[in-house]
Amino acid sequence: MPLSEILALSGAAGYNGGILTYTWKIQSEPLDVVGGYARWEREGLGPFHFYPVDVLREVFAGLTVAAAGAQALQLEKELAPHEISAVDALARVERGEKVGHTVAILDSVKIPDSAL
Repeated sequence: MPLSEILALSGAAGYNGGILTYTWKIQSEPLDVVGGYARWEREGLGPFHFYPVDVLREVFAGLTVAAAGAQALQLEKELAPHEISAVDALARVERGEKVGHTVAILDSVKIPDSAL
């Protein structure tokens, strides 16, 4: 789900949301996990986004998770041209390539009723 949509959902639920941290990880148990997402994608769910590990390393190079959190929307834009669908990610995993995904932690504070 795009970070902008996550933030919009936070606002719609009455919270002032922001991205606290933003990072990435290599997909663990890729055949099982990516395979599951690929099945869901074939059934019309998603989209699900994976990325080549070398792209993730390059985009996040030198950034702390907090600094990346402050730049999360921009980083997401930089990653967009490199998105891989779950079906494509599974094909890469089956060829022995490593794929990863982003991880965001949302920081939300309840908006007081008086401010609504």
